[in-house]
Amino acid sequence: MGSRLAIVDSEEKHNTVVRQAKAAELHSSGYFGGWLDATDLARAKSFVWHSTGARVQFSRWRIGEPSGGNEHCGALQYWPLLGFVWTWNDVSCNKQLYAICESTDRGSCV
Repeated sequence: MGSRLAIVDSEEKHNTVVRQAKAAELHSSGYFGGWLDATDLARAKSFVWHSTGARVQFSRWRIGEPSGGNEHCGALQYWPLLGFVWTWNDVSCNKQLYAICESTDRGSCV
């Protein structure tokens, strides 16, 4: 069974990821960050899905994001203190976050 970081390319998928994170209470500390498959490592501020190379068309970037600099990987964040309420942020690719994954097979992702 294969899996990869999640390609969240629709409102439905975004809402599903948020619902699952809430159900697991991963945000109970006031912070949650989870990797998405999005990156702009190849071309600054031009986000693509790493696994497929397709341009990111659907997104839920927080206003002012992606902000660039040394932040080249996309993440879903819940951090109300800084204005992230289940919105996307570009972050440094070496930050420690949860992995939001999806199955590349017909089975479920584990």
